[in-house]
Amino acid sequence: MSTVKRAVDDGVRRRLRIESKATFADAIAWFGVYVGPRSRLRSEVKDQEEEYCARRWLIAMTYVDRLRLPVDVEMSSKLGQERLRLPDMVLRWDDGEALGVEIRQATTQRDQEYRTRAAKSDEPPEPLPNGASFDAHKNAVISNICEAITEKAKKGYGGVSPRDLLLYVGSESGAALLYGGDVPALMSEVLQAVRERARSAQGFRLLHVLWGEAVFLDVFGNTFAQVDLSANYANDWWAWLRAQADHLRARRLKDIDYDNLAEELEGLGRSDKRALTSHLRNLLVHLLKWRFQPEMRTPSWRLSIQNARDEIEEAVAESPSFEPTLDELTVKQYPKAREDAANEMDIDADALPQACPFELDQILDRKFFPDANP
Repeated sequence: MSTVKRAVDDGVRRRLRIESKATFADAIAWFGVYVGPRSRLRSEVKDQEEEYCARRWLIAMTYVDRLRLPVDVEMSSKLGQERLRLPDMVLRWDDGEALGVEIRQATTQRDQEYRTRAAKSDEPPEPLPNGASFDAHKNAVISNICEAITEKAKKGYGGVSPRDLLLYVGSESGAALLYGGDVPALMSEVLQAVRERARSAQGFRLLHVLWGEAVFLDVFGNTFAQVDLSANYANDWWAWLRAQADHLRARRLKDIDYDNLAEELEGLGRSDKRALTSHLRNLLVHLLKWRFQPEMRTPSWRLSIQNARDEIEEAVAESPSFEPTLDELTVKQYPKAREDAANEMDIDADALPQACPFELDQILDRKFFPDANP
């Protein structure tokens, strides 16, 4: 993921480039993998939830060859969504074509109230009672999907057209239904009821629904498709790897994912290393901006710094062999981070130090925020 250029101006909080299907897994790296607890900053959790949904939709679209590549994927910032009226995600192609994707969770009012209380309280509230009947849960999911379509249709947008709508069934009722009955038949029944009640996506080009490990593409259209993400290479690398190991041990050669397995063996660890490098570069950019443009400091800058530190810490914890490479990576990435920071601050790169002004311990220290340039 590259550092976002002039984020204050274009309303983008995160941007990534997907060049081809062969490099797709590397391109999305850790994008959208983690969603923190609701007790953290609510805006941060909302961003993470949007990226989680966007990741899974991108995987599904690529899997069925419906995502034209190469493409730039942009996740809108709060500024972009509120002031520039951008949808949550925008896809931009090199020929100038663009597609907006609005993301919303289809959930019950009771679930929303529960999540709000959990976000505001140090002590988690009592769990939601799960005494509703199976039909009641099913009807709640149908109603919430239909209501979400109607509510999203009321929102105005800027210059991005056409737009798709991606709904995420993450409610108590949605979870309850996944653990009872014939799940494929149940999902089919719910979606059929939604088609009958909503009849259209009401102003959106296509409607997509994310529910559990399944992504339903083009719910109202003639190109409807269901994609199972439970052991997809790009979505869950570890589950995919274990499945490939099982196939090899059992000599089930017809079930082996040859292309991706060959790619993984050839470049083992490559995507993790690239993700680590990207997070380190992004962290350096924001530390430079924090020090040399103090009048522009915002909570989102602080959040970006801490998020990058979290990602680096998690990468090193999962692969300790990365830790000795951090000094070398810092030296290599600083010149690029210096240029990125200068572009974002709209100043000449010569105004910033030639060598990194921060020690590695400072860079990774969650309590360290550099003072303004004297």
